[in-house]
Amino acid sequence: MLTLSPASKEALKVAIAFSLSIIIAIAFGWQKPYWAAIAVIVVAANDNYETAIKHGQNRLLGTFAGVGFAFAVVHFFAQDRELFILSILAFSAVCVYMSSCERYGYAFKMAFTVGVIIAAMGQFDSYSTFDFAVIRVQETALGILVYSLVFQFLWPRNTHTLFKRRATLDVEQQIQTVKQQLANHYLGRLTVDDEKQSTGDSLMTLLKEAIKDSPRVYSERLMWRKLVAYLEQTEVNPSVEANNKHLRALRNRYQTLKAVLNHLNTDNEDNILMLPAVSQMVPVTINNHFWEDLKHSLFNNYQNRLIYVLRAQAALMTCYAMWIYFPMPGGILFPIIASSFINALCEVPSVYYKYTVIGICTFSVIILSEYIYLMPSFTEGYELTAFYFINIFFIWRLFSTPQFAVLRVLGGNMLVVLTMSAMYLTPVFSITTSLNMLLFIFIILLVSRFYTMLTEEVATGIGLEARG
Repeated sequence: MLTLSPASKEALKVAIAFSLSIIIAIAFGWQKPYWAAIAVIVVAANDNYETAIKHGQNRLLGTFAGVGFAFAVVHFFAQDRELFILSILAFSAVCVYMSSCERYGYAFKMAFTVGVIIAAMGQFDSYSTFDFAVIRVQETALGILVYSLVFQFLWPRNTHTLFKRRATLDVEQQIQTVKQQLANHYLGRLTVDDEKQSTGDSLMTLLKEAIKDSPRVYSERLMWRKLVAYLEQTEVNPSVEANNKHLRALRNRYQTLKAVLNHLNTDNEDNILMLPAVSQMVPVTINNHFWEDLKHSLFNNYQNRLIYVLRAQAALMTCYAMWIYFPMPGGILFPIIASSFINALCEVPSVYYKYTVIGICTFSVIILSEYIYLMPSFTEGYELTAFYFINIFFIWRLFSTPQFAVLRVLGGNMLVVLTMSAMYLTPVFSITTSLNMLLFIFIILLVSRFYTMLTEEVATGIGLEARG
């Protein structure tokens, strides 16, 4: 009997939700099926189902907020270019600053992207803007609904299993870090200050959600809170003056982490509290107070958030000026893509741009080859469905590990962006539009990277650490 790995099951579910959302939108006669597909891609980027659903809710909330902004800006500033652009820049500043909010950050990101798309695509006309707003809301809702149904009924996973899997991953990463520190100590090196790989939402955030959603995690909350406190404490970094105390602390941490990993893998989580290093920890505080959450959302890490705002404002003004004063092809397409990409990239460190460019080049060659040589021969809806199913399955399966989550999202979005004309109710195959979009993306990446590097230099000069 064929047994599928968890990564294959996950890839199958995403591929099914993605292809179903497209074919259902086409069957309903909706004009923009790719918006539903993008909703599935963004929501599926979260490994935790419950977190993904909340991400989907934030996406829908941000869509409504963006629609409201689009209505307001078109109503008041449709005939005044300067005020129209200034209102977009002001809205961008608010959304970028608040996008670091733990609870509703993604809603703010979504609000700005949707607001610009609807305001611009509506051709500054109230009736057209309303039509685009309705289409955007219904397509987004369809994508989230299809994703929810597929993940709820096909190989469902509970919150306890997902949280335990994420905790295990964090423990494994810390074991590797401590092993490297021990090796550096014995070799007489300075500690390498590598950045910890991001695996998505913080363990604290996932614990908060798991306590709410899983009775088992709730009953074991004391153990999990102490374990999270232990994992999030400052790791021991040996220095040049490393002595026996430092070495002993590293060895103890390594042994404790190995014991924790063994208990997690053997389903003996109750024994974790018997480990002295964990049991003596002060449990992390789960903050559920509205005013404390609000204060944290507004002022936490405000220096870096202001730097992100500065990056986004400078990059947006540059791209808008290029669109106004240079003969950019594609009409309104360039500022729309610029707004979407800069909104997403303003928190990304400059070092990651080269990987983004490599990913875009690789995906674009493969996808455009399919778009040119394969897709024009499609005559039936099931062929289009099978095409997207196969591509999304392989993207999600090949990049199934958390460190490749960005490539999953990038590959899925590139697939949609470069082949969106094939999803029209009357398909159109034009390589010119796809090549123009690639050109726009590279120009935007160049502008965004320049301001990212500039603000990183400024931040370093004033003693801040401007990292994403």
